[in-house]
Amino acid sequence: MTDNNDGLRVRHQHNLNENRQNRNRAYYANSISRKQVSPLAFNLTPGALFYPSCGRDSFEPIQMFIDSVTEFHFVDFDRVPPLPLIQRENRTRLNWIDIDIKRRVNSEPSQEQSRGSQYFVRYPANEEKRFQETWEYTIGGNSRSVEIFRHHCDNLEAFDSVKNISVFFYRGDSYGEGGSGQMWMGKELFPKIVEKLNQRAIIVTDGANHDLYLEKNKSIPWQPMLNCYPHEKSRDFYYQDRHFMHIGWIERRLRQSGIWIVL
Repeated sequence: MTDNNDGLRVRHQHNLNENRQNRNRAYYANSISRKQVSPLAFNLTPGALFYPSCGRDSFEPIQMFIDSVTEFHFVDFDRVPPLPLIQRENRTRLNWIDIDIKRRVNSEPSQEQSRGSQYFVRYPANEEKRFQETWEYTIGGNSRSVEIFRHHCDNLEAFDSVKNISVFFYRGDSYGEGGSGQMWMGKELFPKIVEKLNQRAIIVTDGANHDLYLEKNKSIPWQPMLNCYPHEKSRDFYYQDRHFMHIGWIERRLRQSGIWIVL
């Protein structure tokens, strides 16, 4: 394992100009019109977006990455994650974005399953614990399709089934009541995430659910991602021979999420 390695810095130097341009575009994420597709169009290696403990938070990940990934995996134990779709004049549209969706549903939850955690014991998810559909649409003049998976199960169970992650999206979770209790930004799980990341990938996180407070030296290589890290310091770092470049923020009233591109 190599961290803060000078050789690695030299090896990635030729990517810096392009990545700085991505960094500059990303800072405009907070002013995106809700009726337009986000300008955060990254040249990602085709792969999946994985979002553990997503709750009802599916709109913004889809808005940001509908033109960049091949699969979305939304996971929550308490409810089947909803999708930001609306029906108008016999058309299925992506909510707040002017995109028509041709939707092919392979499996979908019952109304009882979709209502929330109080119904989970009486109406558990199906045997596969996931619901799949395919969206076909045109964006930027190009026809695309993407697979949508909604997992009604434990995060780790879904994570084991996903490979080639292009985007890891994680915010709004907690260790206490109402949260998963799983430390995705901690010593056990974060290295497993990195192992599944494609060569050019994105991490979006508010930096919660970490075990830094358990460390005697109070330091881990990805500390710049954590919510306890001093805001004024640089958040670029190196870990497992990968360059994690901080390229922007997504502002929220309660929590701010950082965006990193992983090279």
